[in-house]
Amino acid sequence: MNGLQTLRERYPIPDVMPDVPMDYSPKNEPTGWCAGENRKLFMELCNDSTKIIVDGGSFLGLSAWWFLKLATNATVIGVDHWQGSREHQKGPISEKLPTLYETFLRNLWDWRDRIIPVRSDSVAGMKEIASLGIQPDIVYIDWSHDAENVCRDLTNAIELFPNAEIIGDDWTWKSVQEGVGRVVKNLNVRFVNNRTCYRLDRT
Repeated sequence: MNGLQTLRERYPIPDVMPDVPMDYSPKNEPTGWCAGENRKLFMELCNDSTKIIVDGGSFLGLSAWWFLKLATNATVIGVDHWQGSREHQKGPISEKLPTLYETFLRNLWDWRDRIIPVRSDSVAGMKEIASLGIQPDIVYIDWSHDAENVCRDLTNAIELFPNAEIIGDDWTWKSVQEGVGRVVKNLNVRFVNNRTCYRLDRT
């Protein structure tokens, strides 16, 4: 049994579609955040040869939805505890939290054969994936946005998945820029940004 099969057995999708409504935006895609610049970057990186993508912080599935559409032969591993981030605990989004995981599955139900929902925090999730010998083509960082956690998640991704394209969301957040800056200093690597997102520069 290969690593993906083992991971799928550990985090199975139910046989019956969750009894929750889809949470789609007026654009007929899952609700969430995935700005135009992010999508352009996805388009640059995804192709028919892309096999495995780690979608960190999957929320209601918008970024995973785009990966699935653009990389038609890829398995997308969503890593999220589906409890919401700190900024989600108050306000209208908090109402979605009790069924966040089920709604993610409902939103991506038609692609359930190509997704693996790993219910875990970022650190444990990435380590589990790597322990199974899974080496993704792309790792998308969109978990916690505070500087310390951004630095931690990027550092883990770079060390665990040395050949992956490492990209991240929310470059407009000062805390994200600070976290990326710490990685640049600590690991002597370079990143390039494109307004809303950033990418490890391997040139």
